[in-house]
Amino acid sequence: MVVWGLNQVMRHRFCVASLCVVLSFSLFSCQKEGVFHPKKKLIQRNCYAMDYPEAITSYDYIWDDGLLVGIKGAGTTFELSYDDQHRLSQVVCNEEVAVYHYQKKLLNTIDYYVGDSLYYTIQVRHEGNKISGYGYHLDVYVKSLEESKLRPLILGKEASQVFADMEKSKYVHGDGKYYYGASFVWDGDDISQVIYTESITPSYRFIGQISTQKYTYTYEKLKNPFHGLLTIEGLGVANLSAHCVCSVDDGNAYVTNFTYESKGKFPVRRTSSDGAVEEYVYEE
Repeated sequence: MVVWGLNQVMRHRFCVASLCVVLSFSLFSCQKEGVFHPKKKLIQRNCYAMDYPEAITSYDYIWDDGLLVGIKGAGTTFELSYDDQHRLSQVVCNEEVAVYHYQKKLLNTIDYYVGDSLYYTIQVRHEGNKISGYGYHLDVYVKSLEESKLRPLILGKEASQVFADMEKSKYVHGDGKYYYGASFVWDGDDISQVIYTESITPSYRFIGQISTQKYTYTYEKLKNPFHGLLTIEGLGVANLSAHCVCSVDDGNAYVTNFTYESKGKFPVRRTSSDGAVEEYVYEE
């Protein structure tokens, strides 16, 4: 049995939640989930901090015969593999592996491995042809362990806030059960709300806790360049909604706003209300 330390749980909760955390995994409703065929191919993403002229992080997107096969940046490389229907089947990042399983045209489960060990399986829920949420369970040993080196690639404001909240949690040592999941409310082709739920209950001592947090999103009409792109971070608004987010409300009186510069229907620059900037470069 694989048993997790709480720090590991925090890190993977952080990744799976990442703005995180979510579409029908396709660019059009008739396309199979797991297929990423954007009309404009992103080849580079540059991230800047406020008032800092040079990119603090850059990601390169590597394409081969119309398929995205790699993402490199921040000292990390993601390798993407596909099945014979061009659906994403596996993402590898160092010793971490995500394996995607489908039932007919819909994504069914995602198995997450470290080395040869299966750590958890994400169960994906649907309403009609859209993903309505996901969840996973872990056996945990509640003590501090060294965090994995993997850091999220597609990261939203709410993910970092959730991680900070988890750091404040007070749990004692003991065997336990941990659950993390999310539910999505759709408005057309975009997710308007995400409700995250988590609980942890040590088996021999009652310290169970259930918490929820709701995020509300509004959108620009610009097309989201990451729409349909799955990575090892899992499911999130950043790669499921068809359009670009213009505001995120965390339900605790904190709102992040985004403004865009565009070329045609796609963004080339995004500025957040906290001063962070992202630039997007596409294949000509």
